[in-house]
Amino acid sequence: MKYAFIRQQSKRFKVTRLLAAVDVSASGYYAWLDRPESARAVENRQIAARIQVFHKASREIYGSPRIHRD
Repeated sequence: MKYAFIRQQSKRFKVTRLLAAVDVSASGYYAWLDRPESARAVENRQIAARIQVFHKASREIYGSPRIHRD
């Protein structure tokens, strides 16, 4: 989570400053950049996309119980 924040904000701020602000090592951050996305992260992204599709199909009316059932 911290690493994703750093990557997102690196266009606005220096990476070294962001690393210090969130108290993570530069080596950890750069290792994270080179690491492929985990299978669980890919699955979570796919599930979130499906939830958004069902929510929009319900005209954003259905709550979590109905979305889960769909």
